Amino acid sequence: MDKIQILHRLSELEDQYQTASKEDKCAIDKERRELGTLLTDKDRVTKVKNALRKGPEMAYSDVEFLLNNEIGRTEILDAIGLNINKRSKVDFSSAKEFYRSLNRLM
Repeated sequence: MDKIQILHRLSELEDQYQTASKEDKCAIDKERRELGTLLTDKDRVTKVKNALRKGPEMAYSDVEFLLNNEIGRTEILDAIGLNINKRSKVDFSSAKEFYRSLNRLM
């Protein structure tokens, strides 16, 4: 199901909700939550892929976004192109320390 289909189905469910019984409203709510999760996950996956594609041009805000979305440091540093032997020396504590440690290693 693509994004447009999900949005269309959510719109249909909203219309049905207005006249639904209490039991039907519970089922509609459940489907809306599932569709919302599906929609959010697809957007998140797209944003993660776009951030990783930036490679060495990745900003610290991209790194924070990736870390917050459970992308490992190894995968981030791999996308940046950092040699595997130097990865343990990168400091993720702040933007300043991140860039400082990368500049020393590259």
